[in-house]
Amino acid sequence: MSNNLWAPNTMKHGPSGPSSSCPQDMNEINFVCADPMLMGETTANTYLDNFDITPQPGSPAIGAGVNNGVSLDLIGTPRPNPPSIGALE
Repeated sequence: MSNNLWAPNTMKHGPSGPSSSCPQDMNEINFVCADPMLMGETTANTYLDNFDITPQPGSPAIGAGVNNGVSLDLIGTPRPNPPSIGALE
């Protein structure tokens, strides 16, 4: 696995409740372990319809990806080099 953004203590849960650590997989490369700081993160009081996957300014996901030859992001905007980690890019 590579190019992932792990967010401890956010939406990740294990058998005993929320997890506070990132994966310890030796095959995981080029990853970030931090709050992704997305524009519209869901909470117990919001719906996925309002979920905005755009990283906020200062997000650790911005510029942390790897250029894989894809030139446009999910909404058709040219991707920067390096791109951000996440579903949008």
